[in-house]
Amino acid sequence: MLNHLTNKPLASKRTDQYEEKLDVKNIAHVQDIRNRMNKVEQIILGPYRDELIKSININL
Repeated sequence: MLNHLTNKPLASKRTDQYEEKLDVKNIAHVQDIRNRMNKVEQIILGPYRDELIKSININL
């Protein structure tokens, strides 16, 4: 039943080398977006961060 699941991307590519390069580009793209979002979060939440952390209750 799970034999159709794979680690390969959904789009099939011609060669494994090209596929590996594509994966590296995707990883770099995701990291870039994550860095941008972190900067936005710091700008928006910076002044409120301490109060926000105090107000969050973590139930373990």
